[in-house]
Amino acid sequence: MKTLTTITCIAGNTERQHSFIRAYSAKKPTYAGAARMVAAKLNADNDSNGEYPMLKPSDISVSRIEFCAYQTR
Repeated sequence: MKTLTTITCIAGNTERQHSFIRAYSAKKPTYAGAARMVAAKLNADNDSNGEYPMLKPSDISVSRIEFCAYQTR
């Protein structure tokens, strides 16, 4: 089993969706946890080119969290 989490948020001035496939979890992430996940992903992407300053979770406004589990084969 895996968990697909899609987070809709505003980072900077842009609304985006970020999807995460992770090990199965029965609990939906909190808004604070979702902001940490997105900040970590964007900062990891940013490390490769150094184009933007590092983001803190407080820089990200999470508006929606979609969460579902699915069976893997």
